[in-house]
Amino acid sequence: MKRFCGKSRSGTGRQSGQAIIEMIGGMIIFTLLLAMVMSLSMYLYFQQALVTAAREGARHASLNNNLGSTSTERTGISEIQSYVTTSIRNLTGQTVSPSVATITVSPPSESASQTIGNRTVTVSIQWRMTNPLGVANFLNALGANGDNFRTFPVAASATMRYEE
Repeated sequence: MKRFCGKSRSGTGRQSGQAIIEMIGGMIIFTLLLAMVMSLSMYLYFQQALVTAAREGARHASLNNNLGSTSTERTGISEIQSYVTTSIRNLTGQTVSPSVATITVSPPSESASQTIGNRTVTVSIQWRMTNPLGVANFLNALGANGDNFRTFPVAASATMRYEE
């Protein structure tokens, strides 16, 4: 009887096949975990980008002369929304609609004390960012429901008051 490294011939094929199956399973789990970590990282980056856009929008709005009167307030709000959406596009590479930014001016423009020095402006952004990694498609290909990973809710708010 011949010996092959202390193992019988019949066991080596099974063990090698089992190792390949375990490696494939491990690679799938590792890939999913890596994609989820990358998605979380991108979510945190986008969250910070929205905070930055909201702060810059509020700063820009607090200095905007069009927000001082009833007749020009709509133009001023449109300018700020455009400014915020451009900022989001520059920071994240994703295009958003201007309606994601809500601009609130206090006191209201009908108030007599509505001057630059007395105005407080709040910019709030509510947005569902698209997951750029395609985790949803990967999960759907594996037979799981990946629809929850297509978009993520992201929100930011900033308030500025220009003091003279």
